[in-house]
Amino acid sequence: TFVRTEDHKFTLALDVNKLLVPTPPIYKLDPDGIPTGEIEKGKDPDRSVVESIFTSFSDAPGGFREEVSEFSFAGGIEYAYQNNFFVRTGYFYEDPAKGNRQQFSAGFGVRVQGFQLDFAYLVPTGGSLRQRKSMNFTIMYTPFRDNR
Repeated sequence: TFVRTEDHKFTLALDVNKLLVPTPPIYKLDPDGIPTGEIEKGKDPDRSVVESIFTSFSDAPGGFREEVSEFSFAGGIEYAYQNNFFVRTGYFYEDPAKGNRQQFSAGFGVRVQGFQLDFAYLVPTGGSLRQRKSMNFTIMYTPFRDNR
């Protein structure tokens, strides 16, 4: 939060994510082009949950470059008026080889007596696979008031 008065607040946010699941390996192919079940590059995806979490940073068959492409990034800015009315905008990026979600978003939120209603309109960019003209709605209830 970089501007904070009694009535007005501006907040910048950055979110970086990486799924903690195994990256599928590349399997060897027989002469007919059918996978043999033998791993050519990468690691066996049949691992425990705990092992998958800790090895997910080094298991991509494409090496470090592919590991970096598994991160998604989002950033945005929010304006809050009296912590009851919110206006937001942001951008989300995911590598085309790892899901291809790339979108600009704009929205608003209203909080009344612990209930909050949020609305966002998503505009896909860069040939993203996201459905056109998407709208997200969120309803939230917080039993106490946060005056931060």
